[in-house]
Amino acid sequence: SRGLGDVYKRQYSDTLSNARAVAQLTERINDGIIVIRHSIRDKIVDNSTTMTMPLNEKGVEAARFLGNALPDDRKYSIFHSPVFRCKETAMYLAEGLGKKTRLHKRDYLGCDYILNDEAVFQQYAKLGSEGFISAWFGKRVDKDILKDVEVATKGLLDPLFKESKDGVQIHVTHDWNILLLLGLMYDMEKVEKPWPGFLSGVMLERSDEGFFLYHEKNRKKIDDLFFKIPAPQF
Repeated sequence: SRGLGDVYKRQYSDTLSNARAVAQLTERINDGIIVIRHSIRDKIVDNSTTMTMPLNEKGVEAARFLGNALPDDRKYSIFHSPVFRCKETAMYLAEGLGKKTRLHKRDYLGCDYILNDEAVFQQYAKLGSEGFISAWFGKRVDKDILKDVEVATKGLLDPLFKESKDGVQIHVTHDWNILLLLGLMYDMEKVEKPWPGFLSGVMLERSDEGFFLYHEKNRKKIDDLFFKIPAPQF
């Protein structure tokens, strides 16, 4: 229908805007970590397709667009979640980048803090996306089905910084992992920020002053003592 077509056009336009914002973040650094959500997929309506849902045609185009938009005078490493659409995003991003770039699969970019997929999916469906995230950050989700936010965040940050080296590391992951990182900057129990769109992301950088998280025009120092983040080896 025309209405649905307009939704898809707006989604594609928004995704390209997200890609441009990520490219602008990348222009600010020679060495650092970019963490992005995968490119566009169709809506998941059945938990059985969570791991297998691929990118759609526009998702492929948008991933290539991001690769082409990135500064071409940087050294890149690309990492991705084991989930297929993240691997696809990494592949097409590298293709758009136009230079030989090795891809690395990493389990920590998945969502291994989910302990009971079916129970989490049911509660997510009941509360809605923002309601569920608010409950998770507010410690109102059973630890038997989903690890605490602090544990999940540390489980993401530690390997991110251990992987850190010369150049720009791009990590292709999922919306929930982006939300964990945004939780270091915003009050996610109140859901201050919109849900991370396709190809939206954040930047992590180490400076003489410590570790910093960048999102849009905002910058915040990460409490590396709380998370016991190891210093990256440059």
